[in-house]
Order: sequence, then structure tokens, then C-alpha cells
Amino acid sequence: MAGVPPIGIVIAENVQLYKRKHCTEINAYECDLPVPATNCPHPARRVSITETSDLISYATQIYTDGSKIGGKVGAGVAIYTDKTLVRKCKYKLQDYCSNNQVEQIGILKSLELLPTLEDHNTRTVAIYTNSKVTLASLKNSSIHRFLTEEVSNMVGHLTMLNWTIHFRWVKAHTGIEGNEVAGKLAKEDSQEADDQNIVYARIPTTSVATELQKEGIVKWQRQGESTERGAICRSFFLSVEQRLKIEPPITPEFTAIVTGHGKRKSYLHRFKLTDNPTCPCIEGVQTPEHLIYDCKLLEVQRRSLKQHKMADGGNWPTTTMDW
Repeated sequence: MAGVPPIGIVIAENVQLYKRKHCTEINAYECDLPVPATNCPHPARRVSITETSDLISYATQIYTDGSKIGGKVGAGVAIYTDKTLVRKCKYKLQDYCSNNQVEQIGILKSLELLPTLEDHNTRTVAIYTNSKVTLASLKNSSIHRFLTEEVSNMVGHLTMLNWTIHFRWVKAHTGIEGNEVAGKLAKEDSQEADDQNIVYARIPTTSVATELQKEGIVKWQRQGESTERGAICRSFFLSVEQRLKIEPPITPEFTAIVTGHGKRKSYLHRFKLTDNPTCPCIEGVQTPEHLIYDCKLLEVQRRSLKQHKMADGGNWPTTTMDW
């Protein structure tokens, strides 16, 4: 009822998460773990991510975008030289990759393309992305994810080759040509069935944790169904998943009703603390269901509860489907 999973399930989830992170299982996906500090550049040598300036005329403009539709993931890149579209590229990622990963792949791949452009005598580049999260991650020196480090290292490498690379956020779907082209490429690639040209396949640890939590909920449900204890509580919450979606008022009165405990005559009679389980209204046994739906002594409270329920678009008698 409290929405707290059994300790055994929590321990099992953490054990599996550790194994997944460290690839100790056969055929396990490689997790997208932070780069060890020993493999990161010294903070004094770390490249700073600079935003574009209105005082600079950028010879090359790059627009990147990512798409995750129906579980399919793809990135698109549109490169302009002197405002002319010279390169269109799209990249496919594994289906479990996140939106942040696909946005970062688009930036990384566009940086790798720069030295291959035919005319790059003027090495000023503006990279436009519609992901504020990606830009914030690149600027944050405390984040050492694999892709953010790869982008940072590539910017540093190109800077040493006399490239000037600046970044800017642009709002999506506002009619900016380059952004629209990149977005279209990303959607096209995400919907293609070919999985042989996948450029990135590291699974986010958040995705692994979410998957394990779902498995834990299934185990939790099975545990509840395999025992006779808590039957009254389960009559109010038919599934663990349903219970976790709501935030009931955990008050003594609410707890007494949904657990079947408290000073009800049916409960007291069970422990031989009263001779008769009948409700004082003399209309039936004083169970939680009787108090909610039938007891004449609570007619005023029931009428108020019914009005509130109907006003919220629910049904009366209420069902767990209304929750």
C-alpha cells in the first residue's frame, strides 16, 4: 500500500544493474558509463564550449537534429558553406539510445566531417542544435559521459588545426531551413529498417535502470498474487503498477479502510473482541465496502463523496479503472 517495493526486489535490481554496468553477463549491452577521470583531460586543458557571436561571419554552418519515433532512433546533419547546402548526412543508433545521445551523435559526426569538406580555407564554423540539454551537458565540466568527452576532444583537436567552432541553440520547427532539413533526415533514418549501419550502440544506464524497475514490478505483482495476505488491500489496488501511478492520502483513516484493519466490527469480531460483526445500521456486516457504499449512518458523507467523484468525471459506484 505504501508503494515501497520489497527489499529483496530492490537488492536484486541493484545487483543486476551492477552486472549490466560492468558487462559481467553474456550478450549484455555495453552501458554508456562516464569516462574515468584518468582518461579525461586536465581541467586546465579542457576545451570550453563557446556560443556564436554576431560579430563573426561563419563560413560553415551546421544544423543537427535527432529523432526517436516509435522506438527508432536517428540523427540528421545538414552542412552549409556560404549559405549553400553542401552535405546531408543521417546516422542510425540502436533503438534503446536516448534523445540526448542522438543529439550528441549528430554534433560529433558533423565535427568529424569538417576536415573532409572540399573548401575549408576559412575555418569558422557555427553548429546549431535545438537541444538545450545537449548544450548544457557540453558546457558542464563535471559531466564526463562518453559522447560529451568525444565532442569536447574533437573540438579541441580541430581548434589546434586553426578551426573556430562555436555553438548555438535554435528553436525547433520555426521554419529555419537548416534545422528543418536536419530534422527531416533524422526522421527518415530513424524509420529505416536497416540495422547494419548503426553508428552508436551504448545503452544509457537510465534505460537499464528503468527496464529493471519494470521487471521488479512484475515480480512484485507475482509475489502479491501468490499470498493470501493483504487481500483487502489488493481489492482496492488491483495491480502494483496501478498503485504506483497514484498518490493516495496515507492517513490513519485511509490506511484502516484499505488494509481492513481499524475499529470495525468485522475486524474486531475476527479477533473475538466483539460478539457481533454487524454494523450499527443493522444493514450488514461492518466491512470497508459496507461503510463506503451501503451504511445508512454515513449517507451524508457518501453523498458528498459521490458528488466529488462525479464532478471529476468518475463513476459511482467507483471502480479501480477510474483511478
